[in-house]
Amino acid sequence: MRALVLLIALLPSFDTNRRNVEPRVTKRPWADFRVGSFAAYKLHQMAGGAAFDIEYRMTLLELTSEKAVIDTEMSFSGTKTSHRQELPHNQSMMGVVPAGKPVKKGVETITVGGRAIRCVVIEMESDVNGQAMVTKTWQSDLVPGLNVKMTMKGAAMDYTMELTEFESKK
Repeated sequence: MRALVLLIALLPSFDTNRRNVEPRVTKRPWADFRVGSFAAYKLHQMAGGAAFDIEYRMTLLELTSEKAVIDTEMSFSGTKTSHRQELPHNQSMMGVVPAGKPVKKGVETITVGGRAIRCVVIEMESDVNGQAMVTKTWQSDLVPGLNVKMTMKGAAMDYTMELTEFESKK
């Protein structure tokens, strides 16, 4: 379970110029939404010869000037868990994305539930315990928590997290 907590992404936030057609990503991933907004994800990971899939849903329960209170429900190998966490407004999820050197930045459109979402895309290269890692994130301020997709690839690990459903109450 500790590996799971470390792998669920805390994605950095990036600003783009709103006057352009490019999507904007806020530095406050939950603050622009009302209570009841949610984002649901499927996560697939292969590491050390083992593969597992996780489904989880993050729902905004409470919002103050300082923090967002999020309920996270997870389903893993037939086991369901739920926990609450308080996130400062500059944090979107648990865990840590390896710090690295951005190598590409752009805009891509991803379709989720029949809805086209324009995303800011950042690709980074990093070193994690001596292993080269490439992390790619897709984010949009249309989605509670910002995260639309993330991939992490290295010699011993392949990780994909994808948004499957969301509701943005504004």
